[in-house]
Amino acid sequence: MNSEIEEQASAALVVLRSYATKATRLAEDLLESNIRADFDDDHFAFMAMCFLSEQTGYLEAITKLVENGLGKPSGLVARSMLEGMALLRWARADPSRPLRWRSYAWIADLRTITRDEESKKAVDPQRKVRIEEALKVCGDQFLTERAVKKKKAGTRLPKDPYVRSWYHPHSIACIFEQVKGLWPLYENIYRAESERTHWSVASLGKNLHQTSGGFVYAGDASPSEAATFLAVGFQALLETLVDVDDHLNLGRNDQICDLKNRYVRELLH
Repeated sequence: MNSEIEEQASAALVVLRSYATKATRLAEDLLESNIRADFDDDHFAFMAMCFLSEQTGYLEAITKLVENGLGKPSGLVARSMLEGMALLRWARADPSRPLRWRSYAWIADLRTITRDEESKKAVDPQRKVRIEEALKVCGDQFLTERAVKKKKAGTRLPKDPYVRSWYHPHSIACIFEQVKGLWPLYENIYRAESERTHWSVASLGKNLHQTSGGFVYAGDASPSEAATFLAVGFQALLETLVDVDDHLNLGRNDQICDLKNRYVRELLH
């Protein structure tokens, strides 16, 4: 571990925590403002506001984790924020994608009802009818290849004929590749944190060190790791704010740009 780099990261953490808090407050102020939009028909507006709410809470969580010496788990939150940033930016590039994201909720609802029925829980029949009617309109776009073939052949569909994600057949890696400027974040941050998410030996084993008395497992993240996770969270929230402000013409661009510019200047000082 390079001690000089870690000393610089420790100093940067003070700045990063400050700006993470500023970004969170700006987002909370925007969320509490009187936003006029047709959220029934403007599907990207609905999606963007949902993502902004989530990203705001996530950055606040990273900040609190780092402040309390729990930088390592904050990497998992940063990973989720990166995924949200990539998905939202990818969805914005094609008007059909936000509606697809929103429509997939009917499939999630159907699976919930199916599980309830299988476990003998009470199911609202009117809700079930609403879901089935909605899927008659939007469900075909989510059918698996196998289900499509069976439907064309006029044979019975599989028990669950739908794909496992709204962005199918794209993968998360493919989406990061398609969004300009995000691939380095996938390679350097997202991939490593995904390994930890799935408890891979490669990611966890490197933290275990043998000593004369047994074994020691590395505790918190290093200052440079914690700083990286905070910086990722800050960027993810700021980019989400940009998407929301641009799409809804909220007039917050100057505030967002000023925050970003001051952040860069102070970190490079």
